[in-house]
Amino acid sequence: MQQYQDDFLILWSRDVGNEWSLESHKAEGGVGSRVTLPPLSDWDQLEGFLKKFPDPHDPRRLSEYQHIRTCLPVGMAENPDRYLVGAIFCFFVERMNTLLGTEKFLEDLILEKENICLLADRLTEYFIGIVADYGKLGVDAMFFADDFSSQQSMMLSPNLWREIFKPRYFQVFEEVRRWNMDVWLHSCGNCWLALPDLVDLGVQVLHPLQYGCLNRENVVNEYRNDLCFLPGIDMQYVLPRGNQEDIHNHIEETLALFHESHFLLGMGNTITPETSLENIRCCFQSMSRS
Repeated sequence: MQQYQDDFLILWSRDVGNEWSLESHKAEGGVGSRVTLPPLSDWDQLEGFLKKFPDPHDPRRLSEYQHIRTCLPVGMAENPDRYLVGAIFCFFVERMNTLLGTEKFLEDLILEKENICLLADRLTEYFIGIVADYGKLGVDAMFFADDFSSQQSMMLSPNLWREIFKPRYFQVFEEVRRWNMDVWLHSCGNCWLALPDLVDLGVQVLHPLQYGCLNRENVVNEYRNDLCFLPGIDMQYVLPRGNQEDIHNHIEETLALFHESHFLLGMGNTITPETSLENIRCCFQSMSRS
């Protein structure tokens, strides 16, 4: 698979140890993990939690990328088209889900809005700090991951999202622009109702326009002049369960839909373990030939 190289390099921000004090359970034979004991299961814990809040400038966070500071001028001179993307996994909604637990988080958007906003403000400072450190590395863009939608609709009221999270998104994105970097966002599910806001916030690249959740044709027709699309290959059904003809047709249909817009093409999410190597190879071959 080494012959199929990414057109850009993603540099992920790493948590420093268990800095969020999470108790979690890793999937056996699968991908990812789930939080079993959120550290803020009671708001009485908030004051102490804020006192030991993770340091965005901890040198270990981006330590594996520090060499870029010295090699970047040479590397970019030799590879002028190589695009470097800093990335923050677990942006506002995702991080609050892990800290509070999903049920408490959604309830307390109404019941404990003051505490939610205190936590969101501290997260804003944290994200801005990480963005600034990426800016010093000289990367070209920042890629944020925040899943605030189910496969049917947004998981919280669009008005609540606009009230609580949109202004704080804006503060972080302003820091991105201060370093002359582009703004990328990953958001799974049906985020249709948030698209006007994401455009207003200055999101430039949107991923994955999840297949089967969003009406992709409507998205292209409405936002082709406002966004660069990064439509994801379907990771739930087509890639793991389809045959090679299904995969090839899926890619051809995706290209046909997006060809008159500004777009990139990639995976919709992590390739899961049950996906055969033959299907993965077919996917990359179809993408490279198209």
